[in-house]
Amino acid sequence: MQIVTGRKFFPSLVDRVLVRDGYAGQMDEQPLPEWRRDNLCEPVPSDYGMRGRFEPEARSRSLH
Repeated sequence: MQIVTGRKFFPSLVDRVLVRDGYAGQMDEQPLPEWRRDNLCEPVPSDYGMRGRFEPEARSRSLH
């Protein structure tokens, strides 16, 4: 809710904060397993959907 309100009154300030903190907030120190494939050059062979190591932290509802 704070971001929505902030974007209404201070859009450039909120953009700068999200640029500064948004990318780092998606990272962690856990190394990826050697066998893990990615989709950099081609799609992975199956649909993993929204499952992954961050699933326990995910919320089932949002304010949006």
